[in-house]
Amino acid sequence: MLPALGLLLAGCYGEPKMLEPRSPPPRQPPPVAVPGTPIPDGYGRVLLNGTDGPLKITARADQSFVPPGHPVPPNRTGELCVTPCVVDLPVGRYELYMTSADGTYARGDTDTLIVAEGLTQYERAPGKYVQPDWIPIAPTAVVILGALAALGGAGLVSSSEGDSTRIAGGALLAGGVVTVGFGGVWLYDAKRGAIQAGATTQWTLPRTPPNPGGEP
Repeated sequence: MLPALGLLLAGCYGEPKMLEPRSPPPRQPPPVAVPGTPIPDGYGRVLLNGTDGPLKITARADQSFVPPGHPVPPNRTGELCVTPCVVDLPVGRYELYMTSADGTYARGDTDTLIVAEGLTQYERAPGKYVQPDWIPIAPTAVVILGALAALGGAGLVSSSEGDSTRIAGGALLAGGVVTVGFGGVWLYDAKRGAIQAGATTQWTLPRTPPNPGGEP
């Protein structure tokens, strides 16, 4: 029964662990050239970048949100670009859906983007899912060794070789059961995987940047 329990635990996957969220990326311009064309009225220009490689970004406009001073909600929905990239979007709020464009990490990531008039710079450290090992070696070995010890102890307990042998078998059986329990908990925890929330740094520059010479 105990070896079967060990195999059962080896196939169990629990709820993923929640890690501390990622640190916000440093505030620095994304590695992409800014077009020199004027930004259309009612639009904002957005520079998007990811810290862990290229991100394929899809956006969905929040139709329930009407930006102050604008008569209509944003109207852009669909695939935007692969980072680093520059897009012009109607002013408003958007839900971003991001996936690794080169397969660097698993699962997708979501975030909210606020587009204001001017130049918005958006830097994302994407959230991640850490895939657990199929059979973690160390805890699996502990479960198997504990099961073998328990089976050996049970055999000694049922033997007719004397009280001392049965006492030793009982101790071995108890130790094996405790080891299987410890290894089972360790194995379950090792197979949970982990989720880490992402973090964003976003800032907006005015439509017309200040004169570097300080003149009006």
